[in-house]
Amino acid sequence: MSSKDIIFTFGGAKSSDKEFRKEGVTWWKEEMPNREEYDEGIKNLEINEWRVDYVITHTCPIEVQDILIKKFNKNLEVTELNQYLSEIASKTNYKHWYFGHNHLD
Repeated sequence: MSSKDIIFTFGGAKSSDKEFRKEGVTWWKEEMPNREEYDEGIKNLEINEWRVDYVITHTCPIEVQDILIKKFNKNLEVTELNQYLSEIASKTNYKHWYFGHNHLD
């Protein structure tokens, strides 16, 4: 990575174990992005003409999640954030995308 690389970051994901957590202590409703955050992500990509070197997100696009479901036999819920990231993936020219929500390599 060089000092001139463009990095797009976007956080958030739905907790798969939310029922075992306590709101405001170990779980927050803000874990999922709001409309303004989705719009801000699009705006930043548009400013860079949908070209970045790296994408770093907490969760992944639907297409990647489908691969994880098949490969690791995981029961993963598709959310609006996964759908949003699929749109980002289809429009963005990038070199590498990293995410860690599923704790899998």
